[in-house]
Amino acid sequence: MPTVAVILDTSRQKENGTYPLKLRITFQRANKYYAINYDLLESGWSDVRDKSKTRRELREIRERIAEFENRLM
Repeated sequence: MPTVAVILDTSRQKENGTYPLKLRITFQRANKYYAINYDLLESGWSDVRDKSKTRRELREIRERIAEFENRLM
């Protein structure tokens, strides 16, 4: 059964200082990465992952990430 996760690709910093979010699919120990066309700062990514922070912007990002994960499951 494949596993799905959204990660911050810190190996590819963009000119504006943000990093792309990628969808990581693991199947039989092989990883494939797909861009989901969303960029965040490292601090923004930690805020998104912290569910105690409930700002509208963060909630919208969480919902978008959940949509990508749900489409694949």
